[in-house]
Amino acid sequence: METVTLSRWINKPLFVSSWLLSQRDMLASVLRVWGNKESDWTIRYQPSTERFEEGSKLMAAGGPGQQKGFGMAMYARLFFPDGDGNYEAKHGLANEVLGLPNEDLDESTRNLKRMMDSNWVYVPGASLTVPYPSFY
Repeated sequence: METVTLSRWINKPLFVSSWLLSQRDMLASVLRVWGNKESDWTIRYQPSTERFEEGSKLMAAGGPGQQKGFGMAMYARLFFPDGDGNYEAKHGLANEVLGLPNEDLDESTRNLKRMMDSNWVYVPGASLTVPYPSFY
């Protein structure tokens, strides 16, 4: 059996991923976990390039919207029509060779819901109180 060490990727990128999801996939998980119907939600469609521009403008303006703009632009870029956000197809993943488990999207969504329901707030240096799978 071959021993896998990170030296295999010396001076090369290492690509791992939990999921390759669309926004529709994320919404479907939320609907399953929350027990909602799509009609319970207000859904707005916006092209990824338009969303990227909106986020870029917020970043450039600075101030309190700068961080929100960064998140919007970075996230929207993953969904550009050129497929660059899909590094799984473009570069391949090391998940299997590293022995990383397949993660359950609905379980992660349930953890998120628990965090939201408990008004969980990130505190640097504090331990997480939401149970995570044992490999974390």
